[in-house]
Amino acid sequence: MRIKKDDKLAGQPILQIRDLFHEAGSGLFSIKAMMDKCGVSKQKALNIIREMEAQDLIDPDPEKLNPGFYKTTSAGLRLANARMVKPVMREKADKLFADFMKRVEEVNARDELAYYVE
Repeated sequence: MRIKKDDKLAGQPILQIRDLFHEAGSGLFSIKAMMDKCGVSKQKALNIIREMEAQDLIDPDPEKLNPGFYKTTSAGLRLANARMVKPVMREKADKLFADFMKRVEEVNARDELAYYVE
């Protein structure tokens, strides 16, 4: 999953949501954690939670032991691990690989080295 720094979810910067999910991991997080992380009121936090539930990013505590707590879904965990990197174009990847293979050949040509790269 790729995100852009100006993406938003329920009006909140996606990076705040990603960081909340990253901190929670596969554990639970509360509405209070949402309020603190996003700097929003309880009502706004509840709106964000509803939007995240609608997008299948979170579920209420599956064991129903902690009302007001939520668990990230597999989609939420993908968002937690999302990075803001551009994809490497095929041409650039081919050049990087060719440069690497050239260095491998140079290393393998040196008899004084103890190891050989296969």
